Amino acid sequence: MNRLIASLSVLSIVCAAPGGYGGGKYGAGGYGAGGYGAAGYGAALIAPAAAGVSLIAPSAGYAGLAGPAAGAAALIGPAAGLAALAGPIGGAASLVGPAAGPATLIGPATGPTSVVGPAAGPASVVGPIAGPAAVVGPIAGPASVVGPTAGAAAIVGPTAGAASVVGPIAGPASVVGPVAGPASIVGPAAGPATVVGPAAGPASVVGPIAAPAALVGPRAAGAAIAGPVAAAPLITGPIAAPALIGGPAYGLGLGAGLAGVRAAGLAIPGAIALGHGRGHY
Repeated sequence: MNRLIASLSVLSIVCAAPGGYGGGKYGAGGYGAGGYGAAGYGAALIAPAAAGVSLIAPSAGYAGLAGPAAGAAALIGPAAGLAALAGPIGGAASLVGPAAGPATLIGPATGPTSVVGPAAGPASVVGPIAGPAAVVGPIAGPASVVGPTAGAAAIVGPTAGAASVVGPIAGPASVVGPVAGPASIVGPAAGPATVVGPAAGPASVVGPIAAPAALVGPRAAGAAIAGPVAAAPLITGPIAAPALIGGPAYGLGLGAGLAGVRAAGLAIPGAIALGHGRGHY
């Protein structure tokens, strides 16, 4: 077996059987193996390797790739079920659909990470990530990026469920719709925090945010920014429910209006401002 392993230098594996099958990866310092062979089980790659790894898997079942790998890692569909990539990864990590089920990328990874749809279930990136992290739709379910990340964190729709970015984020944080549910950013974040609609649920940014925070509609539910935020926050409509800005550094501002809302925090803690937001603030 050792002689067999030593004789192989396989840099990627392709799985294209109707019922899916497992294959192996061999690399300096380690080996990989995977798969169940039974119809519908799909393709799996477990790869302790001294270089990058990849799995390209048109499969009638799941597709999975697990580190550790000393270089970049990629999993590319289509997969007829769950698609998952798990670290540790010593470089960039990417998972690309289409996937007919959940799509999940779990760190640690020391480079940029991304999940790119289409995916027919939840899609997520979970840190720690030593670089930017992104989920890009279309996603037929919730989408999330959970830090810590050492760079920007973003979700770009469309998503058919909630979209959330959770820090700590050492850079900008953003959610871009359309989102068919709540859209949220929860700090801490070291850069701007922005939610851009349309969204069919509430939109929120919760600090601390060391830069401006903004919610840009349209929204079919409420909108809120809660500090501390290091620059004047902004909410613009149209929004079909009251908007709220609050935080120790800016006091409390309230605005509501179907024609548009712009609310800025006040410099006096505890002060309250009410407005009807007709787009002329």
